[in-house]
Amino acid sequence: MAAQQGSPLSAMQAYRVLVRLIDRGQVMRIETLNAYALAPGVGSGFVVCRRCRTARTIILPNREPDMRALCGAIGFSLSAMVVEASGLCEPCLETLK
Repeated sequence: MAAQQGSPLSAMQAYRVLVRLIDRGQVMRIETLNAYALAPGVGSGFVVCRRCRTARTIILPNREPDMRALCGAIGFSLSAMVVEASGLCEPCLETLK
């Protein structure tokens, strides 16, 4: 490996590790921010402030079973689902008042 040989981790190696962590459900991608975060568990998503670009985790306990049922009803096979909401966080809302 690159680190064992004293050279830095290449970008391609880092992305391969991220893909494995995503596949295992340990990391989630925040599409809006083009960033990654630890996955807090099944049924989670993110709310992202469009002003300060902070992200917070939200828990949606029934999101995957509900979406799988909706997709199955129309003959669609769900392979991945990203839940993100964009808006303004409380501190940013306060600065606009």
